Amino acid sequence: MGAEAILPGAIAGLMAAFNLAAHAALFGSLAFLVAVASPLAARLPGEQSLALTARNQSAIRLFALLTVGFALAEAGVIGFVFGIIPPPATLIPAIAGLIIFAFAPRTGPVPLRAALLLLLAALSMTLAFASDEPPWMGPRELVGLLAEAGLGLCLGSLAVLWLALRAPWPPAAAQLVGARHLLLALPGLAVLAVAGFVAWPHRATFLTPASFPVSALTAVLATIALLALAARAVLLAMGSRAGARAVWLPRLRVTVELEMMLGLALAAATVALMMAQPGAGELPSLWPALALRAPGLTALAGALVMLMALLSLIRRPDWLRFTRFGPVLLLPIAILLLAEPDGGLRDALAVLVLIGGLGETWRLLGGERGRLALAPPLLGLLGLLLVLSAPPEPGEAVPALLALLAIIARWKSLRLSLEWERRAGYLGYTICLGLFGLLMIVTHGGS
Repeated sequence: MGAEAILPGAIAGLMAAFNLAAHAALFGSLAFLVAVASPLAARLPGEQSLALTARNQSAIRLFALLTVGFALAEAGVIGFVFGIIPPPATLIPAIAGLIIFAFAPRTGPVPLRAALLLLLAALSMTLAFASDEPPWMGPRELVGLLAEAGLGLCLGSLAVLWLALRAPWPPAAAQLVGARHLLLALPGLAVLAVAGFVAWPHRATFLTPASFPVSALTAVLATIALLALAARAVLLAMGSRAGARAVWLPRLRVTVELEMMLGLALAAATVALMMAQPGAGELPSLWPALALRAPGLTALAGALVMLMALLSLIRRPDWLRFTRFGPVLLLPIAILLLAEPDGGLRDALAVLVLIGGLGETWRLLGGERGRLALAPPLLGLLGLLLVLSAPPEPGEAVPALLALLAIIARWKSLRLSLEWERRAGYLGYTICLGLFGLLMIVTHGGS
């Protein structure tokens, strides 16, 4: 596939991934209302019960609108980019989202209505994955349906949990809500295990030479997500013994945020695997090929990435007034990447780097006010989703993994409160970003 053809396919895949993520989040938030919020409403005091159900119901209406918007956007991208009429299944989530938005509970727990809306969301997911002709639900469609349902229960409901953890209530209430959500995640893991069991006999479809990189990344992402889930379970089991409320709750929220990021990445990887076509051939090596030639522009950009990583590690107060400008190096990195345009995915990623650099510059010139520091990790996540939606070339698998780990480490360094946690995040960020820059140097020599 040429460079010009990669970007439209990646954008279409990205829209499909956002559509899947929004629909999974809608399904997960409805499941949260049925399995967590409604049962706990009778156990929590009045104000806490109302806060839990109100936040859950607001999230349901938000995700219903996002489902409608992304479904229409995906249909528009398919029609505009590829010049074909979108299949009717593309609009089914939009219709279901409108109905759920109209009939979602507004006040207090309404278990029966919530259960009916959950069934409607499940039905719309089934119809969206069904084929246009018999057999309506083949192995690939069934795997996709089970994967979305499992992701919805495990990770799609995390946004509602995150909102609940931000409520002004005692740590014991947050611990109770979080522990009940774990009971919702376990069935989700079981559904994902069934999806893997169904997919295994048809693994030749998903393990083709073209889709092997995203398959390997999916396995790594799933492993990291399971580790994050285990870390959240440990935090909830320890409760307030894990630290004072000012430390314990932020740590728990950051863990949930990282799980949501992994959920988005897994949604993009799932879409890429669903779009894979059967094929034969030897599986390629995932390690990038070395290109030790005269330094080129990309290699120079890699050197700047390594410099930015080193500057982030220097935290001495008397040097920090200079090293804090390290993220501004994103601007020359983006310019170097754009100096050799290819009209494809690389240019789109360079634009994201440029936007991140402008955000960092604005933040520093403004006295580091606001939350613009979170923009580069979020833009990096968007770039990773684009890479997964393409899907990536074999040599891009390791750099994509390093980028993901750098994003996680950077997010932790920005969001955690204790100094040792931030230092650990900076160290992880430096290592991953430095290795990423080194790969840019040794794999992109000049002509």
